[in-house]
Amino acid sequence: MPWACSARIRSICSAPVARVYRDAAVSPRLAVTRTVYPAPDRTAALRDLERGTRAWSAEMRPDTDWDALDGEELLALHTVHTGPAGHIARSLAADPVIRLADELIAQVQPGEPGFDATLSALRTIAHDVAPALRRLLPPSVPRQLSEVSP
Repeated sequence: MPWACSARIRSICSAPVARVYRDAAVSPRLAVTRTVYPAPDRTAALRDLERGTRAWSAEMRPDTDWDALDGEELLALHTVHTGPAGHIARSLAADPVIRLADELIAQVQPGEPGFDATLSALRTIAHDVAPALRRLLPPSVPRQLSEVSP
């Protein structure tokens, strides 16, 4: 699979592009989207996200043999930030593009955990992940990253 290891590389390679944009734009604003799914453990996250992530992957890249990947590899490929809130916050804080962003858009897609699980995930992101992430980021990172808006 030619791009199986590219998710982490895409994040690292995006940082220089984001820096150039921020330096060149008159009033730069940079929003970053990341898949975030709080779950007690990887087994629960896989149960809730694997089917939807696999279907989305097949739709986006039908030329790729997605069945060759197990669920762990699939979530890793798509850089899904999952686990307890503190773990997710540390994972997001390590993303070099997030340190350049004005806004973080957290989503559970491409997984399809269902309405109740999605609502629970969004609540956990707002009440636990966002404050933990704010504590981990340097003061130079815009305050909007820790503010949750409806």
